[in-house]
Amino acid sequence: MTTLIAVYDSSGRCIGRCDSRCYNAEEPKCECICGGRNHGKGLQQAPDNTREWLLEELEAGGFEEQAATLRRLFEEYKARMGLGGTARYEVNAEAVCQLSLPLEV
Repeated sequence: MTTLIAVYDSSGRCIGRCDSRCYNAEEPKCECICGGRNHGKGLQQAPDNTREWLLEELEAGGFEEQAATLRRLFEEYKARMGLGGTARYEVNAEAVCQLSLPLEV
């Protein structure tokens, strides 16, 4: 089960996540942390939705510089790996939180 994004409280307890129960869902109801953005979209589309959501939230929260840094890193990675303009890249929020980036969220 791939977790696309998860939020933990200060004690390390997961308080919300978006995983295959959401993006592979067939029922109409969604109570996931994505708020329905990834609901039933499948693993091909949901990572792109999550990446854009993360960037939008950073920008909306006043973290335009951090969002720009992430966008640049995503594009540099695609270029370095020889991926074309249609290449997908996934954001796993748990991994992003471990990057040495100037994120202040």
